[in-house]
Amino acid sequence: MAGPLENQLVFQVFKNKAGRFAFRLLTGEGKIILYSETFDTKSDAINAIRLLQESVSHSKIVEQAA
Repeated sequence: MAGPLENQLVFQVFKNKAGRFAFRLLTGEGKIILYSETFDTKSDAINAIRLLQESVSHSKIVEQAA
C-alpha cells in the first residue's frame, strides 16, 4: 500500500545548460507531467511555483479547438 507522500506531486527547480532556471512537476513515482518556461533567477522560478500552488485550485479547464 502506498503511503501519502508517495502520491504527492513534487516541484523540482533546476538550472539548465544555458544557465537559466526552470521547474518541472513530478508525480510521486517520478514521472514528469509539466515543464515550465525558463527564468532568469531561481527566485523567479520559485515565485512561479508559489503562484501555481495558490491559484490552481481555482482554475478551470478550457478546450481549444484544433
